[in-house]
Amino acid sequence: MMAMNFRPPDELTIRLRRQADLEHTSVQALLVKAAEEYLTRHDKRRAIDEALDLILVESADAIKRLGE
Repeated sequence: MMAMNFRPPDELTIRLRRQADLEHTSVQALLVKAAEEYLTRHDKRRAIDEALDLILVESADAIKRLGE
C-alpha cells in the first residue's frame, strides 16, 4: 500500500468530517469510497467511448451511405 498525504482546503475538511460522521465512518474510508466511485464512473465512460469508436469504424461505410 502506498502512503499518501492529502491536505484539502479547510472548508472541504469540515465537509468531509461532517459526512464521515453522518455515515459513521472515517474520512479515510469516505475518501477511498469516493475515489473508487470516481474511477468506476470513468472506467464505464471510457468503455462506452471505446465501443462507440469501434462502431463508427466498423460501420463507416453504412454511415456514409445513409448520409448520401
